[in-house]
Amino acid sequence: MLCAPEDEVEVAPEHLSDAEAAALPLTGLTAWRAFVVKSGNAVAGRNILVTGIGGGVALNVLQFAVAMGCRVYVTSGSEEKIGRAKEMGAVGGVSYKKADWEKELMKLLPKDRPWLDAVVDGAGGDICAKTLKILKVGLFLTIEHARDVIFIVMLKLTSLLVGWNCRDLWYDAWP
Repeated sequence: MLCAPEDEVEVAPEHLSDAEAAALPLTGLTAWRAFVVKSGNAVAGRNILVTGIGGGVALNVLQFAVAMGCRVYVTSGSEEKIGRAKEMGAVGGVSYKKADWEKELMKLLPKDRPWLDAVVDGAGGDICAKTLKILKVGLFLTIEHARDVIFIVMLKLTSLLVGWNCRDLWYDAWP
């Protein structure tokens, strides 16, 4: 049992199960914090990569970024999920199952802005190494799923960092 002030409680939408309704604030707030608060790239016209599209946080980042006028690109192992993301407003997507998916992604970027402004990653894997070369000098944001959600921010200060091991550049940005 939990007691809360009435003005801080909302009725769950009827079409959601209790579990879905309970997850919505968690995924939504995590996505908001990652994309809007931490990445600093919630600006119209920015190129945003959302990895592992299909998960709750990734879908929320996609919706926020599209609503804010960003050009959103996605990765997934499923062409169906990439297609659904495009229906939701993503500009394009690539399958991370392809060996050189980052090269395919580079071809999708607009000629007037041929870089990524931010990467919101909940998938892990080789994302850092593959996107570092096309990431604008700025920051790379990844969401690590461990016991708690931990935000790791990697700064790309100059293009000289491209050859560095990504682990050497991470620091915990959770306040």
